[in-house]
Amino acid sequence: MQAIVNEPYLAKLLSGFTESHKAIEKISAMICMIAGLTPIIFTICNTINTV
Repeated sequence: MQAIVNEPYLAKLLSGFTESHKAIEKISAMICMIAGLTPIIFTICNTINTV
């Protein structure tokens, strides 16, 4: 899932967001998004994995 309106612009401003998003996708997260206009990244998972 991706916020098509604000995420492409905010991702450029958040250092490491693209790399974090890719790493989170690898552990099968359901959602990884930037919350609103604040620099908050949240992730929802259906299992707990440790690395």
